[in-house]
Amino acid sequence: MEFLNNWSTSLRETFAKDCKIPINITISPFFEHQVFALKDQYDALEQAKLFNECIQKCGGENNFFKKSKDLIESVIDSIKSSPEYKDFGNSNYTLPKDFEKTKEKSVYKEKFCGQDMVSLDIVCANFQSFKIDSPNLIGNYNSYQEFIEKYTKIKHFQKSKKIRQVIFGHLNPQKQNLIQKYLVSCVLKKVSPLFKEIISVSSDEIVGQLVPSVFIEDLMDLLNKENSLPTLTVQEFVLERLPSKKGIHLY
Repeated sequence: MEFLNNWSTSLRETFAKDCKIPINITISPFFEHQVFALKDQYDALEQAKLFNECIQKCGGENNFFKKSKDLIESVIDSIKSSPEYKDFGNSNYTLPKDFEKTKEKSVYKEKFCGQDMVSLDIVCANFQSFKIDSPNLIGNYNSYQEFIEKYTKIKHFQKSKKIRQVIFGHLNPQKQNLIQKYLVSCVLKKVSPLFKEIISVSSDEIVGQLVPSVFIEDLMDLLNKENSLPTLTVQEFVLERLPSKKGIHLY
């Protein structure tokens, strides 16, 4: 991967942020070592190839940043210019009375170590808030991938979480947040009977522990039957404490 050596510090920082890869050191050879070390967990090598391909298609570093900026502005302007945008989020999204009491709690605690957890995460929650409220504003596309392909054919730009967040961060994020909470409350209502404990609830994710007699397949069957729910990513995981010489608890 010789092309990694040719990236400037700005490109290396942008790569890590765009792809949400935990790389904090951008100096060679440490940067390259981190990309290789994270090739399995974060698909870092393949993402680096797409990123480099994107730079080449844009015609170099300066044009890469310009085209990224132009793409963001193009999508924002397209949505804001629609007459329907002024009505976005004006529907009545009533949250359950006790929903706000279900504050986001940390699962990274000693008592949860070694225990099976399940995470239900709304896929591209900001996009899905538009999908449920004002589908015409996003061209009635079912997924963010289909939507962004309308504006760019460059794979890295399509996959960039940072670009998506910047776009929707300029499109009434307060109302998006309310709609996302509403969507989470709908999911919570459906799945709660299958959970022994709901540990954490945020505006786009639920984390909890299933009832011992319930399997992940049971949860998936339930979700697959509910067409009214948002698209979710469901993951099982076990929290483990990593050893630390300084006595700091790392999970």
